[in-house]
Amino acid sequence: MRNEGFLKYDLHTHTSLCGGRDTHEQMVREAIKRGMHSIGFSEHSRISVLPNRGMRQEDEDFYRKEIERLRIVYGDQIRIFRGIEQDYYSDLPPLGYDYVIGSVHYLRVDGILCPVTGTAEEIRAIVKKHFGGDVFAFLRLYYQTVVDLPRKTACDVIGHFDLIANINAQEPFFRESDRFYLGYVFKALDALIEQDVIFEVNTKALVDPCRRMPNPSLSVLQYLSAASAKIMLSSDAASSDELMRGFTQAAHLCKTLGFGSAAIYTENGWGRVRR
Repeated sequence: MRNEGFLKYDLHTHTSLCGGRDTHEQMVREAIKRGMHSIGFSEHSRISVLPNRGMRQEDEDFYRKEIERLRIVYGDQIRIFRGIEQDYYSDLPPLGYDYVIGSVHYLRVDGILCPVTGTAEEIRAIVKKHFGGDVFAFLRLYYQTVVDLPRKTACDVIGHFDLIANINAQEPFFRESDRFYLGYVFKALDALIEQDVIFEVNTKALVDPCRRMPNPSLSVLQYLSAASAKIMLSSDAASSDELMRGFTQAAHLCKTLGFGSAAIYTENGWGRVRR
């Protein structure tokens, strides 16, 4: 896994179109400045019951046209891809995108979409109201939903597989070494590995001073390495200065764990950068 090549691809990014800070063009210009080979955008898909979440129809139309424009302007300097982060509860099928990152940001319980991340107070209230105070019931439903992502979203990539564990960055809701929790995790991993999906190593939480580990966490990455599963690095950047954040540390970690290659997207589809 040659770090120089491994660090030059970032396929999970967001812009001012969808909750980020910078425009697509600002992100592309920064990527070129950093010598990146490819940048992929993955704006959030629409969830109609959450009108402030994801792209509106007019946003999607602009997104498609803007990426085509940027390819014309900057295509001789960098490869630009138009992906989407498709939430499990998104309304429209992810058609016309180069690749799909499937994610679970919410769980439907009692007819309500409940976020899997938020403040400690919010998560405690959700677990108490909808799960009778049983945090493991909350965790079990999350991983059952993650397993269904390829069917529901037709995703190529599983986004931040253990995102729900990030609630422990605020206060210890559960022990990530707990055998019941790991049982849910490894059962979900086995099911997804059989479907030959790519697992992103999302570095957003790695640089969070409260979390200091990527998604997936170390124990999950060890399991994926032993299973020869496919991975890719992604920053989940919401601004140009966040592109490739934490990549050097994550690449070193993955190499130490025995990963010999990382998935990348090219004009010919998915490929790999090898050690």
